[in-house]
Amino acid sequence: MAPWLYVLVWMLPLLGQSAFHKWVVINASFAYLVFLVLSGVAHIVLTQLSKTSIYSYCTVMFMVAALLDFTLSVSMLSYFESNFYAHTQVVENGSITAAGYLLQIRESVIHGGISSAAMAIFWLVAIWKPKNKPVQT
Repeated sequence: MAPWLYVLVWMLPLLGQSAFHKWVVINASFAYLVFLVLSGVAHIVLTQLSKTSIYSYCTVMFMVAALLDFTLSVSMLSYFESNFYAHTQVVENGSITAAGYLLQIRESVIHGGISSAAMAIFWLVAIWKPKNKPVQT
């Protein structure tokens, strides 16, 4: 359930594009895989910390997603000589600009938030055990 929420949010920016139907399977598969990788890394961290609260799950997933997103984005941008997107010059003369770093931080925080929300749904479905749950006989 949680990975599909992740896929849905991942696909929202693409809805208005003419090639949406051509890329839906590839993007959905990639988003699902990204969630599985991020949640796997978060699970390893949570196991090491022996934490099971929703706050721990969301915090660890936020940190893992934001840090990996920022690291991968900055490392990919380092290969460009010049790059513009989101009305910002991100790379100029082979180096990432201050505005580029700020844009990457903003995008990483958004990605971390989306991943954290998906992890909260995962926690509610897979981990949460209500204390006042009726006993089945």
